[in-house]
Amino acid sequence: MTPSRHRLRWATDIHLDHLRVPAVIAFADDLFAGLTSDDAVVITGDISSALPLTNHLRLLDEASARAHTNGVPWQFVLGNHDYYDGSIADVRDAVRDFDRRCENGSWLGGKLYRYVADDAVLVGVDGWADARTGNPMTPVLMNDFQAIDELADEMEPGSVLNWRRGNNRDRLHAKLRELADREATTLHGQLRSALDPDVGARRVVIATHLPPWSSAAWHEGRTSSRDWCTYFVSSAVGTAIEDVARRRPDVKFAVLCGHTHGCGVVDVLPNLRCRPGGADYGRPEVQG
Repeated sequence: MTPSRHRLRWATDIHLDHLRVPAVIAFADDLFAGLTSDDAVVITGDISSALPLTNHLRLLDEASARAHTNGVPWQFVLGNHDYYDGSIADVRDAVRDFDRRCENGSWLGGKLYRYVADDAVLVGVDGWADARTGNPMTPVLMNDFQAIDELADEMEPGSVLNWRRGNNRDRLHAKLRELADREATTLHGQLRSALDPDVGARRVVIATHLPPWSSAAWHEGRTSSRDWCTYFVSSAVGTAIEDVARRRPDVKFAVLCGHTHGCGVVDVLPNLRCRPGGADYGRPEVQG
């Protein structure tokens, strides 16, 4: 018998907080158009910002219900922008509450979602830049460090004004690594579950927001400089993926990510491919 073919539609960095509600609804309807309950949608972060996030998630869920009688299942991870003007703890509490009440959508963090009937599974975590790649003394200042409470708390006094004069970022980088390492541990557990003989996965799709490798940190047609890669790459997540992929050369791994707004294709290993997605503020689109 021929295995059934199911579609996984992908979008990233859609930044719905840059749109008015009618445009959000129109994009959401396009995102789910033509899909059935046998298909799925995955969004790899930067959906909105902290205050309007759950409302935008609700609008996406309503579009998934309109698309098909039984609804179209959809999954998402969060990006750094989803925490802007809020705290990581509060946003995650709100998203967990949404997850419990949501009809068709689901936050991927810590879950294993089997999206096809034969041999493919979808896993995912948010991911955080961990400052282990690139220039640790970069002059780059991310808005994250002022707009996300837990990161702003780790900034040295006066560091925004003195950023380009080489202020100490040890506390900030330690916090970023703590966040990234926690995500990597969660993902490693997901991957072990996906490859359990009872699951029988031969293809694994990994959704995450940050590129796990500097070679995937694409922006404006090229890989980002070392100054930007410091905050563009989650090397902890990359290490977790590579560890499992090297142990299982019989399984194909595909990583979908965003964050840098540049699209490309990177073959990390013979059985591991990474696809960063492109994006423009105010112009969300389906990646593939």
